[in-house]
Parts: sequence; structure tokens; C-alpha cells
Amino acid sequence: MNHALMLIGWDVTGVKVVGNVQQATASYQGLLDTCPKCGAVGRLYRHGTKIVEYRDAPAFGKQFVIQCKVQRFRCRECSETCMQPLPDMDERRHMTKRCVEYIGQQGIRRTFADIARDVGIDEKTVRNVCQGHFKRLLSQRKIEAPIILGIDEVNLLHRRRTVFVDIGGRRFLDMVDGMDRQRTERWLYK
Repeated sequence: MNHALMLIGWDVTGVKVVGNVQQATASYQGLLDTCPKCGAVGRLYRHGTKIVEYRDAPAFGKQFVIQCKVQRFRCRECSETCMQPLPDMDERRHMTKRCVEYIGQQGIRRTFADIARDVGIDEKTVRNVCQGHFKRLLSQRKIEAPIILGIDEVNLLHRRRTVFVDIGGRRFLDMVDGMDRQRTERWLYK
């Protein structure tokens, strides 16, 4: 049963299906020993538990929810409370990191509304996750000028177009509607 989530360090106590949603009840084994607020070591004591729901990537055609029993702590030094760290959960949202990655990857091919229905969250959340994913992808993008640029003309769907290819890298770069010099110069300038 502990492998039901496919996450290391989690104890799964039950899995049930309610309609289109699979619910897993689980807790994480790792505990705190240092206060994240003041840095005191060995001064934390258990201060009850809290049940928190996290969304996970869909599994077997159903939405997946993890009901997690999270340990709370209080520090004897600063009297502040904190929650048990959950390394597999996203810090900004109530979902797993793999769910955030799933939404980002699916956002390239599918509509946000479709993904929101699939995961069981709000469309705005999907939009925000995808925007963050797209920003990361754009920041990692390396634009390289081709060593040999090929420019050709082609008729597609009864329209004249200009095609740009990287001959040395053997890859398609872009296609511009039309075959006039201004559009070609504008593309080269960009």
C-alpha cells in the first residue's frame, strides 16, 4: 500500500474511489529537528496534526487527491509554530510537484479548461502554473543563428509563402505568409 503514491517516504493508510476522484490518505515520515523560524536545534515539540488536501496528477483516468496528515510543531525558543516539511509538495500550491509538472507539460498541447477538468482545479490555477512553466522554458531557450540559412518559396493551400531553414542544422526555422522582400527583411531583422 505504501507504493500507491509512488513517492518515497510516504505511508499510505488507505485509497478509495469516490465518483471520478481517487482519494489516498497518507502521511510523510520525515520530521523536523530545527526550527525554520529561529534556527534552534532540538527545541521543537509536536503541536498536533492537521489534515491538508493536495492535488496530484490524474491517474487511471481519474482525478487524484492526497489527504495528508501533516504534523505541526511549536518551538520552545521562539514559541512559533511550523508545519512538517513535505518535499514532494509544491510550496506555493496545494498540489504535488509532479502535478505542477504535468500541468505545465499538458498546457503546451491542451486547453487550460480541459486540464482544469482533468485535474479538478480552477482554470486560473492552470493558467498561472502554465505561465510559470512557459517562463522557465523561455529562459532556458538558446537562440542560435544558423551557419547556412536557406530561403525558399513555396505554395501551400493556394497561398505563396517564404520558408526559412537551417541547412547546416537540418531543421525548419519559420514560414512567412507572402514572398515579398519587406517581409523577408523584417524576418531577418528579428
